Amino acid sequence: MTSTISTLELIQQNCDPAAYLRGHHLRKFSMPLDWVMSPSLTDVNRLLAHKFTGFMELYLK
Repeated sequence: MTSTISTLELIQQNCDPAAYLRGHHLRKFSMPLDWVMSPSLTDVNRLLAHKFTGFMELYLK
């Protein structure tokens, strides 16, 4: 059986991979984590586990 990957989501620290893929016309759309800084993999895992609940909320510390 042969399968094809139609979507690949990169989880990266910054937007460099997304910018590279867009610049070389290798992406047709963006995903939620493409254009944000994600210095903590723990925070990224929390977002995924909670299905992005509160992702766009502003938190002032």
